[in-house]
Amino acid sequence: MICCGDEIVGEIVLNDIEETRGHYRICIYNKENFSKGIGYKATIKLLEFAFEVLGLEFVDLEVFPFNDRGIGLYQKIGFEIMKRMIDEDAEEPYRDIIEMRLFKDNFKN
Repeated sequence: MICCGDEIVGEIVLNDIEETRGHYRICIYNKENFSKGIGYKATIKLLEFAFEVLGLEFVDLEVFPFNDRGIGLYQKIGFEIMKRMIDEDAEEPYRDIIEMRLFKDNFKN
């Protein structure tokens, strides 16, 4: 959970953890909480934990191409685009997916 004061404003998850990798996702529930640095701060904390405590070498994520704000945040932190995929079972605009990866050595905190 991501909290601001007593309010739950989103969630952040590190899952599918294997020896040297993990998968990250985040959701800020309401647009009124966008562009306040909430996602950035939560992401930095999660990645510090992933790299410093768990000793992971890289973290992956998936993002929709229309999520410019998210992609910008991820690139600011050091994530790189690895590939683009199409989910044949999904409906537009959720068919196109970008996979990004952050290597520990590229983490900009």
